[in-house]
Amino acid sequence: PAVKLPKSGGTFLDPTFGSHTLLLAYAADGPENQNAYSYWPSFNKDATRFFICSSGRAMLYRFDAERFRILGKEPLFPERPPEGGWPGWEDAIWSGTSPDLLFCHSGLKLWAYNVQTRQYVLVRDFTAELSTGHLRQMSKSQADRVFGFTRQDAKYAVVGYLVWDRQTDRLLLNERTRQLDE
Repeated sequence: PAVKLPKSGGTFLDPTFGSHTLLLAYAADGPENQNAYSYWPSFNKDATRFFICSSGRAMLYRFDAERFRILGKEPLFPERPPEGGWPGWEDAIWSGTSPDLLFCHSGLKLWAYNVQTRQYVLVRDFTAELSTGHLRQMSKSQADRVFGFTRQDAKYAVVGYLVWDRQTDRLLLNERTRQLDE
C-alpha cells in the first residue's frame, strides 16, 4: 500500500526497507526540490547542515541528526560576495575541515563562505591567469588544499580546466580543451 506522506519535515517508516525516512520537501515547498549531483555532498562535515535547491533558490537547512529532524531553513546565499555575482549552488562544496565553511565561486573568484556568520572570504581570484570567463564544476581535496574547475569563456562555453594548489598558490594544470566534461 502507498505510504501516507507527512508534511515537509515529518518522518515515516518505509514499509519496504523498514527505514525511517525524513520528508525534506513537499509540494508546498515548491514544484522543484533537488540536489545537484551525488558527488557534490549536500551535508557538511558534522551533518548539522545541508543544502538543496528549492524552486530555483538554494536553501540551507539546520539539521539535528540525533533526533532526525529539521531545525530550520533559510536561503543559502542571502547576499552576494563583496565583489561579483551570485555564487552557484550546484557545485558549492562543504569544507573537509570546518562544518561552517562552504566553498563557492562567482565569475573567476573562489570564496569561502561561513554559513554561521554569513561572511565571504576571498580564497583566490583567478583573473590574472584567465582574464575573463567563469569557473564551473568545482572539485576539491578533503583537506581543502587542491581545487579543480572546468573553465568557461565569457559566453559559458567550455574552454578547458584548471587545478590549483592552495598551499603553494600554484596552478598545477591550466589546460585548454573543448573535449571535456565533468
